[in-house]
Amino acid sequence: MRSPRRAAKGALGDLLDAGKAAGSIRTDIDARSVLLLIAYLGRLERDEWESTARPLMNVILDGLRRQDADR
Repeated sequence: MRSPRRAAKGALGDLLDAGKAAGSIRTDIDARSVLLLIAYLGRLERDEWESTARPLMNVILDGLRRQDADR
């Protein structure tokens, strides 16, 4: 049986691979790196969630997009 962390990493890796194959996700990022970025959000205090977590998640998602995908 896979650990929840390993399962999440595998599922995220599959999603990233599909996005890379479609040309919409940058190729220099991996699941572990994305999970490290997202893990920081778990360190936020509850009262910071709306003001901080949502904008940071948008930065993470924007950063995953290929910069030349819209060109």
